[in-house]
Amino acid sequence: MAKTKSSDREERLNYGVNLLISLLLRYPEIGTVRFEPDGRVLSFNFMFSGVIDSQKYLVVKDKITNSLSAYHRLNGTSYETIDVIVAYHDVCSTITLIRDVATLSKGEITIAVALLTETFQDSLIDDDPEIRMVPDDDVAFQEDFIENMLDNVRLHPVAKLYKGLFAFREDGRVLVFNR
Repeated sequence: MAKTKSSDREERLNYGVNLLISLLLRYPEIGTVRFEPDGRVLSFNFMFSGVIDSQKYLVVKDKITNSLSAYHRLNGTSYETIDVIVAYHDVCSTITLIRDVATLSKGEITIAVALLTETFQDSLIDDDPEIRMVPDDDVAFQEDFIENMLDNVRLHPVAKLYKGLFAFREDGRVLVFNR
């Protein structure tokens, strides 16, 4: 049975939605994820209690950028976009990692999360360990699923399906919105 145009559209939309859900389930340290299909970038937002030290931010920004660049050199690949931005608010701070979808891998996300966790362990706001969404024995499955969803988003353009997806976690649930 041939796919209809609407079922193909729905399937491609689901790739983006499933990717964001999977990322938030697997990495409780990520506060929000935004997918901008026009620019083909993912923005990972990490939240911190209090105002983080600007020197620490500069150090971790260099660590993340250098580590991800080295990751690509070791794998014989290149990247289009790696950016790390800080925003200061009254009672908290955010660091946003921006990566192009075309060259992003699950390994890079793991490296960035580890560096941020190591540097800001006392102030990084993450999911309550009591309601962690992915049990430890399901991590490998979840990581494979993320890699599969990244491949699907790369292979099946979704830019015309929506303006952007935004996902966050609230009370043990992951919510995804189409802007």
